[in-house]
Amino acid sequence: MEKQKIRFINSSYKTLFYVDDGDEIEVEINGVWKRYKVQYLDDFHIKTANMVFHICEFAQRLEKAGQRYRPANSETPLADVGIRRQTDENVNEAVKQRPSGNGGLK
Repeated sequence: MEKQKIRFINSSYKTLFYVDDGDEIEVEINGVWKRYKVQYLDDFHIKTANMVFHICEFAQRLEKAGQRYRPANSETPLADVGIRRQTDENVNEAVKQRPSGNGGLK
């Protein structure tokens, strides 16, 4: 059986890339790239970092936190995937305003 593909989008629903169920993505957190395994739940929901996300919610949270993401071991240039880095002022403001719990990934 072929693995399910997980679609990653931006907050405008533009498809950025796909990874296979069980593969990893990298998320830039405070200038450091961290790896997270992703699990396919259905075409619109994923599980990563022990949390379940709608694909647009995932994009919105990371965008608000100023975090970028990409497939792990990808040759894809950063400018083509994920969220472009916001200014430090915007990132700090997003962190202060996020509800308790995770705004982005930790």
